[in-house]
Amino acid sequence: MLIVGIDAATKPNKVGVVWGDWSPATGLAIEEADLLSRLGTAALSARLAGAAHGALVAVDAPLGWPLALGRGLHSHQAGAPLAADADHLFSRARDRMIWKTLRKRPMEVGANLIARTAAAALGLVQALREATRLPLPMGWSPGQLPTQPEVLEVYPAATRLVHGLPKRDTEAELALLRESGVSMSREAAAVAVASDHVLDAMFCCLAAMDYLEGGVFRPGDAALGEECSPPIAAKEGWIWVRRPAAT
Repeated sequence: MLIVGIDAATKPNKVGVVWGDWSPATGLAIEEADLLSRLGTAALSARLAGAAHGALVAVDAPLGWPLALGRGLHSHQAGAPLAADADHLFSRARDRMIWKTLRKRPMEVGANLIARTAAAALGLVQALREATRLPLPMGWSPGQLPTQPEVLEVYPAATRLVHGLPKRDTEAELALLRESGVSMSREAAAVAVASDHVLDAMFCCLAAMDYLEGGVFRPGDAALGEECSPPIAAKEGWIWVRRPAAT
C-alpha cells in the first residue's frame, strides 16, 4: 500500500513530501522524496489516486483546534474574560499528553504561528480531495490496513524520540530510518540531507508505519485520562505516535 509523508508549511518550497510502497514483509520503499514546490501537487494527487491497495497520508501539522478555544470564542465579547485556563484554550488534550508521557511539547495551535501551518495543511488535504475525488477521512484504526486512503496527524519529533533518537542528527536519523525498514535511493537520501523538511516527511512515513503495526497511543487509553476520550480526539485531532517500550 501507499504511504505519503508530508512535513507541512505555509509555502510549497518548505513542504517536504515523501511517498513509497509499504508492505509488512519488506517495509517502505521510498519512490519520491523532495519539496512540494518541485514535485507538484498534481504528481502527488496522481500517485494517491492510483493507489491500488489503500493509502495513508501522514501530515506533520495540527489538523484540529482545542475544544475549549472554540467554545470560549463562540460567545466571547471584547473585554470579557475567557472561561478556560490558557493550557486548555491554546493546546489540545493530545498535545498535553505528549508532554506528560514523552516530555516533548508540541507547538500550541491556539497560540503559535503553527496555526498558519495547520490552515495550510488542511488546505492541501482539501486540494488532494478535490483532485483525486477521494474523501480522505481521518484514520482511527491503528493496526488495521485501511480500505480507502486516510489521513493521519503525526509529530516527527516525538517519533524520533520513541525510536531512541532524542536529538537531531541527520546521519543518525537516516540510519534509524533504514534500521526501521525504510529503504531509499542515494538521491532520496541526498535530498533528505539537504532539507530537514524532506527528512521530517520521512519520519512522517515512519509514524504511519508505527500506526499500521498498532503499537501506538490510542484515544480512550486508560493511562491517558478522560480528556483523551475518542469524542474529544475526533474534535481536536490526534497525534499518532508509538508507545515507548517502557510505557
